[in-house]
Amino acid sequence: MTMYLSEPNIELLEGAIDLHVHVGPDIVDRLLDSVQLAEQARNVGMKGFILKSHFIPTAPIAALTNRLIPEVKMIGSLVLNNNVGGLNPSAVETSLKFNAKLIWMPTMSAKNHVEYYQKVGHPLLSIEKIEKTIYILKKSGELLEDCIEILGLIADSNAILATGHLSVSEIKVLVKEAKNQGVKNIIITHPLDKMTNMSLETQIEMVEYDAFLEHTWLSTMPIWRVTSPQAIVEVINKIGAKHCILTTDFGQAHHPSPIEGLRFFSRTLLEFGIDKNSIIQMICKNPCKLLGIES
Repeated sequence: MTMYLSEPNIELLEGAIDLHVHVGPDIVDRLLDSVQLAEQARNVGMKGFILKSHFIPTAPIAALTNRLIPEVKMIGSLVLNNNVGGLNPSAVETSLKFNAKLIWMPTMSAKNHVEYYQKVGHPLLSIEKIEKTIYILKKSGELLEDCIEILGLIADSNAILATGHLSVSEIKVLVKEAKNQGVKNIIITHPLDKMTNMSLETQIEMVEYDAFLEHTWLSTMPIWRVTSPQAIVEVINKIGAKHCILTTDFGQAHHPSPIEGLRFFSRTLLEFGIDKNSIIQMICKNPCKLLGIES
């Protein structure tokens, strides 16, 4: 896919970082691989991406891509699903040594995720293969010891914690303990999705812990449609752009490129009255702050 600088509002992407994209190689079909994405991003002046896979660590993929396309910063991450041993401190430590910058709590292996999709179903998600779901709390309501150890590793590396597909009750305990452990960078993963269904009151509570609210464009797409642009705009207007980030969560074969997705997202918010400076805050400045780099 060729990107042209004459496309409307493509200039908004200058210096942008999408903290949530899926690329190949992966064990499911992806629209493009990490090198193709980096080549596209270089053409429009984007600064970089965090590469996410539900199944494998992405830090090695990011490292190799950075050698091939040094103008774009590809950043690795790790999702704590069953594929890597779930809440596995050793896997976290290894990925952080490989310069991964974001550790996601369980997504497709999360108890909340599996129970939600067992209830509503989805043609693109197979849940019958999940033999063991992950719940991060003890019966007493406290975090599991492995989870606490993982928070310490994230804090020591000044990495980012993302809440994944956990339930709101898990997220509340997680974020509170993360702050106690010294984690400075926290992302609340798509709080408006029906699977998460986080109230505005709880979102405000998360912001009081200095967490960022992540709004994903995938959530508004026809095949998912679990939130709307209007709902995202309402949260941004009530909570403020300085507490939000915009990501695409793109890379699926049935969606456009993440780059076009971020342009589409930004342009749509402009149409709904979000000003240009606020969009730049959410796709450039806030991601850079989380990553500890200059915007």
